[in-house]
Amino acid sequence: MNFADLYRISNGAKTPHTAFRFLAEAVKAHHPRIGDIELFACKLNEDVSLAHMTYVPDRSSPYGDPYDVAVIRFSEDLNRCWRRAACTKELMHVFDDSAAQTSDRGRFLLLLKQLETKLILPGDASAMLLSERWAEWMALLALCPARLRTTFENDYVNKKIDDDFIATKLKIPKMMVPSLMGDYYWRALERLTGEPIPPQARK
Repeated sequence: MNFADLYRISNGAKTPHTAFRFLAEAVKAHHPRIGDIELFACKLNEDVSLAHMTYVPDRSSPYGDPYDVAVIRFSEDLNRCWRRAACTKELMHVFDDSAAQTSDRGRFLLLLKQLETKLILPGDASAMLLSERWAEWMALLALCPARLRTTFENDYVNKKIDDDFIATKLKIPKMMVPSLMGDYYWRALERLTGEPIPPQARK
């Protein structure tokens, strides 16, 4: 499974919004390395990170193949919409290549230091930090696939509905809506999934 596969599963669903558990179950069922996903609420410095994910190898079964457990820890102070967004973004890291994975304590601490620094020139950013930006767009696309976006498009352009309305309907943070409804959405979708940009969205 790659991200494009997960996106198409989400886009093919019939639900009025996308639940984190729906995405997690799809990853568990189809990702070759991830056998389980666990969530834990904890105290986090939200100025640095709303959530983070690590892997724990599971070798408990004497019969089945070994697999990894994706362990996502999220700030216990997040509301449900922010928790869904933060945990989905972390889940997207299952699609990272090896250079982008926080696979040991040293790499995780490096990522935290770069997140704290914030202003890093592109050439100095680690693959892990760059993957954070990719994961943000993957999460948005997985939670808000084209089938959902298009239901709001005309009313949003004609100012019949606003960001609050869409955020409430999709159960996502309001600050995600401008990216969801912006022109770059289609470019991100094309780059991350190979889906063609609709003719009406080409400029």
